[in-house]
Amino acid sequence: MKLYTDLDEWEYFLNHPDEIVQKKHVKITEDVNLGHFELKLLSMIKSEKPKSVRELALKVEKDQSNVQNKVTRLAKEGFIYFEKGLKNSKKPILNYDKIEIAI
Repeated sequence: MKLYTDLDEWEYFLNHPDEIVQKKHVKITEDVNLGHFELKLLSMIKSEKPKSVRELALKVEKDQSNVQNKVTRLAKEGFIYFEKGLKNSKKPILNYDKIEIAI
């Protein structure tokens, strides 16, 4: 059994009981495969806010089918989701404000 805790945050909230706690979405996984290209895609989605996967592919200067495969996998792993875009396009949206990787 693994137990994940954040003692610093717990102690902070014990010392500040009147502070409103914002809901956070946390994903803990041991099976993630993020390479340089996937991290670049996540960064571009966050900073550039592309309106479609095609636009994202143009921004990273890669083939659209390759980018489509990568963002589909990122969506399955929960890092991004898609909103309906113009016409039949899918707009990639980052699920997180911050991603931490612990080794």
